[in-house]
Amino acid sequence: MKIKKFINLCTLAKKILIKNKYSIDILAIRQLHLMRPHPVLLKEYYEPKKIIDTQIDEKNILTRIFNLIKDYLFDSSTFYGNIIFKKKKTKQIKCLFLSHLINETHLKNKDDFYYGTLPGYLEKKNYHSLLILRNLTNQNSNLIFQKNKRFLKNKILLSKSATLIKELKLILSIFKTYISLIKLKKIDKDVKRFFINKNLLKFAGSTYNNLKLLMQIEYIVKKYKPNYFFLTYEGHAWEKLIISQIKKKYPNIKLCAYQFSIVTKFSSSIYLDIGKEFNPDFILTSGNYTKKKFIKKNKRDTICLNIGSNKFIKKVESDKNSKNILILPEGFNSETINMMKFAIDAATRFKDKKFVFRFHPMINEFHFFKIHLKDKLKMPKNLIISNNTFDEDLKNSKYVIYRGSAAAIQALALSKIVIYLKFSNEINIDPLYMLNNKFSVKKTYELNKIFKDKNIMKKNILNTKFTSEYFDKPNFNSLIKLLN
Repeated sequence: MKIKKFINLCTLAKKILIKNKYSIDILAIRQLHLMRPHPVLLKEYYEPKKIIDTQIDEKNILTRIFNLIKDYLFDSSTFYGNIIFKKKKTKQIKCLFLSHLINETHLKNKDDFYYGTLPGYLEKKNYHSLLILRNLTNQNSNLIFQKNKRFLKNKILLSKSATLIKELKLILSIFKTYISLIKLKKIDKDVKRFFINKNLLKFAGSTYNNLKLLMQIEYIVKKYKPNYFFLTYEGHAWEKLIISQIKKKYPNIKLCAYQFSIVTKFSSSIYLDIGKEFNPDFILTSGNYTKKKFIKKNKRDTICLNIGSNKFIKKVESDKNSKNILILPEGFNSETINMMKFAIDAATRFKDKKFVFRFHPMINEFHFFKIHLKDKLKMPKNLIISNNTFDEDLKNSKYVIYRGSAAAIQALALSKIVIYLKFSNEINIDPLYMLNNKFSVKKTYELNKIFKDKNIMKKNILNTKFTSEYFDKPNFNSLIKLLN
């Protein structure tokens, strides 16, 4: 897909959203919020072939209805947690954090996967906080809660289902959105162009999860009435839904949006401005680089603060004699398959090197091999699947092969040689696109030139200096001043 097509698609989507921004059903359509031109995310716009990534709505309507019924039967409650809505509250909740559970093991960690130490820091400063977790795993929330009760003392785990009446309302809203799109397509040329040859029912179906999340968050906000509401910020439809509805119903609550991950060369919806009432009060960034980006793009003077990131990595002593090559795929099945195939080819070609393949937390290793690699590709002995921590893998590696992963920036911070794997006929998705002196390959044999370059570490010095601008050391002093 050419970049001009992506830009035109973004332009059309913005026009549609501006004209229909007060229609919750239209605002909730996920596909109208184009985050970045990633090949996986764009397949449903231009490629009719089957998509193998569960992160986007590839399932037919019957499969989706079956999953809804299954979630409803197994998730007996709307919310899970040990402190949910107690009649006698010992302290007022000042800060609500909306975060995401992408791997059950993350519940055992002291710090949140996205906000890091921020909730705990605010708690110590008497800004009593409560963490809301969206369940993005493949397990139902009830099962996760029963196994991890002791780790959910100060958290609310959202269910994958709602009450029967609310579920029926959500399903009806899908058909309501479908009918609205049919009508708009007849009278609005922008809608007609955007949805030409598209399955309107599938696009309308993408509103289900966003509207259910909005319903759950509104209930919790109404119950606790916090002073501040924190949410992660990437450019999703649900972000604008939650921001607009909280501003409308609870104008005294301040909204803090945290940009925690990468912005690419052609990132779009994270900068989308369709009206002041859809923008957060504060944008918190992970570094000065992204702060400058927001200030440059922002036309409504939203306050931007750099609070740093838990992705910031301190310099540690690495194995200077290491020949390990760490491979970091994103949380998409198709990306993982392609990088696995590349890893097998590379390990077969370079038998003197050790290749370490690290699955993204969103990908279940067991199910991945069972479902997506049924042919059970023979793994070379010098290709291993990592069971170590991310820090250990970085420490023991010299090279890192990546595509769209933010972890590449963390690797570069430790002076690793980061190598961008570029596939043919695709838009650049490199989070380190702004660096001039970088390394990339398309084929495995091209790695040989990098491996044999004796001056490669010197060439990499200029790149490493940039990383502190991207993921800065966490510092919440400016935020505390603002909250005070």
